[in-house]
Amino acid sequence: MSDLTLYHAGPSPFARKVRVAAIELGTMQRITLVEQHVAPGKENAAYARDTNPLKRIPAMRLEDGCTLLDSGLICTYLNEQANGTLVPAGGDIRWQVLNVLAVADGLTELAVAMRYETAVRPEDKRWDAWSDDQREKIVNALDWLEAHADDIAHDVPDLAGIAIVCALDYLDFRHPAVGWREGRDKLVALHAGFADRESFASTAPGG
Repeated sequence: MSDLTLYHAGPSPFARKVRVAAIELGTMQRITLVEQHVAPGKENAAYARDTNPLKRIPAMRLEDGCTLLDSGLICTYLNEQANGTLVPAGGDIRWQVLNVLAVADGLTELAVAMRYETAVRPEDKRWDAWSDDQREKIVNALDWLEAHADDIAHDVPDLAGIAIVCALDYLDFRHPAVGWREGRDKLVALHAGFADRESFASTAPGG
C-alpha cells in the first residue's frame, strides 16, 4: 500500500539518495513517485505553496499530510519506520557516519550548484572564478572522503555510503572532467562494491 508521496526528479542526486535508501530498507512499495522539476527561474508557485516553500526536491508527503523537506530527514524517517541500520543508533560510529554524510551531501550541493552555473545561467552572466572555486571545494571534499572512507561500512551501505555513491555518479553524469577516480582507490572500491546493487543500478542517473 502506498501511503507516502515522494516528489523527485530523475537526475537529482538527493532524490536518488532517498530512493536508494527506500529500496535498501524494503519500503519502496509504500512510496508513490511524483516527478517534479525545479531549477532557478522556474516559478513552481503551486509546488512552493502546497509542498515545499524552498522549491527544492526531494520532498515527501506523509499519510497525515505532513511534508518532510530534506533528503537526510526523509532517509532518517524511512530508516526509523523500517527499524533499519542506515544510521548507527549510537556510539562513535554514529558520529563518524553522520560526519561523512555531511561531507558527501556538501559535495553534492556544490556539484548541483556548479551544474546550474554552467548549464542554466546565461553564458554572458557566468562567473568562471566562482565555478573554479566550487570545483576546488569538490576536489577537497573528494580527498577528504578518500581519507575517511574506512569510517563507513563497505559490505552493506549505510546512509553515508549511499550519499557518496550518489555524489560520485552525479559527478560522472554532470561533471566527468572532475575525474574523481584518479588517486582515490578507496572511493573507487566503495563505488564498485555498491554500484551493481539493485538499489543503485535501478536508480542510476540517465538510466
